[in-house]
Amino acid sequence: MKTMLSDHMNILAQAADWLNKSYEKCKTYQLNTLNEDALVDFEALTSRFGRVIDILVQKVYRSIDYVELETQGSLIDVVNRAHKRGLIDDVSIIRQLKDLRNTITHEYAMDDLSKLFDLTLKFCPILLGYVKTAQKYVSEKLTHVL
Repeated sequence: MKTMLSDHMNILAQAADWLNKSYEKCKTYQLNTLNEDALVDFEALTSRFGRVIDILVQKVYRSIDYVELETQGSLIDVVNRAHKRGLIDDVSIIRQLKDLRNTITHEYAMDDLSKLFDLTLKFCPILLGYVKTAQKYVSEKLTHVL
């Protein structure tokens, strides 16, 4: 399991790096005048956003639980323990990130993609901050495991 946490942290770092690259590019666009190239860039951004939130919660937070000998439980349990560890400052924010990820996955239901893109741009810095917090936590508290 030690190797799994290390592997998950590496995967998260790579995915977060790609998300950040997409975020930096997309934040320069005006949402009301998106051309085809911009739409392709936003497609990459939203896909990467969904991937990072999944890796963070489903892989990294669960791996930390396992390494710290917590009983595996529901997603709510995982998120609550992440909050207790100081990995997230507000459980409701994770809910919003996961809801946005679900909307991205089913974006065909969205009438206004600019709203989806705007929300993704709004939440990217928060998600990337949670990634950095997880990286810091693992490097400071779990280095003996890796």
